[in-house]
Amino acid sequence: IALTEHASLAALDSSTLALKARAQSRTLSEERFEPAATFAVDDAVGIYVRSAPDVAATRTGRGLMPGARVRVSSRARVEDDAAGPTGRAFLRLVDPDGADAGWVMEHHPTTFLPILVRVDAAEAAVDEEEVAGTAL
Repeated sequence: IALTEHASLAALDSSTLALKARAQSRTLSEERFEPAATFAVDDAVGIYVRSAPDVAATRTGRGLMPGARVRVSSRARVEDDAAGPTGRAFLRLVDPDGADAGWVMEHHPTTFLPILVRVDAAEAAVDEEEVAGTAL
């Protein structure tokens, strides 16, 4: 399964990406989740993890596959001409130990359809119990 942003970002103007690479996008707002919130990756698409909340940020080498559940510590909205005045939303991932694990776009880079959707607390608790029950 190809990760969704690969083809979409290839369609963006390369000069725009080059300019963005020189100066990281300005953060418009940031919302923190305490405790970390659970988000689910859309069943039809995946997304690459980035080193910073910016479409031009380097990829970490990690990707989130369709259906994956991830923990998120915050949401940052960054300036992005393509996304309009509200900016583009990025989610900051955390690993099981609470360490920073990179950033992902919350919405598709060109269609702006949701890629990651917040899972309600009750559903997340059931998921965590199932994972704990299968641990070796």
